[in-house]
Amino acid sequence: MKHERKRPGLLLSLLTIVGIIVILLVGSKNSVPTVILMLINMILLMALCVWGLHIPYKEVELDLLGGLREAIIAPLILICSGLLIASWIQCGTVPMLIYYGLGWMNVKWILVASFLLCAVLCSCIGTSWGTAGTVGIACVSVGVSMGVPLEMMVGAVLSGAIFGDKLSPLSDTTILASSTSEINIFSHVRAMATTAIPTLVLCCVGYYLLGLRYVNLEMNTALIEQVRTALAENFNFSVVLLIPMVLIITLSLCKIPALPTLLTAAFSGSLLAMLVQGDSPSAIFTAMNKGCVFSTGVEMVDTMLSKGGVTSMMSTVATIMVALARVPGYVPSFPPVWDITLEHPPSNVIPLHIMNANNTFLIIINSSVDRGCWPDEL
Repeated sequence: MKHERKRPGLLLSLLTIVGIIVILLVGSKNSVPTVILMLINMILLMALCVWGLHIPYKEVELDLLGGLREAIIAPLILICSGLLIASWIQCGTVPMLIYYGLGWMNVKWILVASFLLCAVLCSCIGTSWGTAGTVGIACVSVGVSMGVPLEMMVGAVLSGAIFGDKLSPLSDTTILASSTSEINIFSHVRAMATTAIPTLVLCCVGYYLLGLRYVNLEMNTALIEQVRTALAENFNFSVVLLIPMVLIITLSLCKIPALPTLLTAAFSGSLLAMLVQGDSPSAIFTAMNKGCVFSTGVEMVDTMLSKGGVTSMMSTVATIMVALARVPGYVPSFPPVWDITLEHPPSNVIPLHIMNANNTFLIIINSSVDRGCWPDEL
């Protein structure tokens, strides 16, 4: 017989909130990893449930597993994303995009090219900061050396990176938002594209008009040529390297589920790595597991390409799994931090989200409210 759950009183709720805030503030100040802070909070809530609300431990444990069971697809998709990113880099798809994207740069198009290059690259690798911190730095360096204001270059790079992150089926936040809301990830991307694509067009027009102010500047191509030379020396470029991208777009348009789509695109990339780049199966599968590692002699290129792999996703996977494991309280459909404390969690998530600087909490909490509100196909 299931135990009838007791609702926490105002005092217990306030004490819980204060405890969580203190843990997050102290942990953030001392650079404690997010997943550790979440585990500490989960232990606190479990103790309050068992000793404060007198809920049997077995029920607490079952609720923890129930939260994981509902959205286990998110960690699986993240693991597949790690495979895909590594295989696309190893086969040359991502390096080819960078190579030709940098070659398109000129004085008039410097802002537009930086914006679009970061948007496309981030869509392929699913990390806005990784994009901004690699190819974005190259774009900013070139623009500033020409005399384009630093603020404009940084704005173009960050705008493109964040745009690509929001529309990338490989982004952890996109995967988490769709999985926890029980929406097909490609339906989620298509829904966001209805507002994001017009924004992309407006940004391109704006950056082009801004770029006209600098047409008389002299372009310093030394850094661009250094990067392009390093890429050309380490990869064979061919139009067939676009096959993985065509596959993922085609399969998503055909509404094939995310897991088989990502796996198909990933293993097509590994096949091209063998056929086009001449890599051994052992080297490819090692990269897909541990991530790509390159030594081209150009530090910026090595940083750009040393990404991906299953292991690179483990920190995010751990954070998501802990966040999804919910502790029972009087609102059992909400995640652990809120189950025991707040009857309307979305109105209270923002302070902790700001303090912890992690949108995982915000996504999971809102998804609990949004779940079931949207059709499967948008």
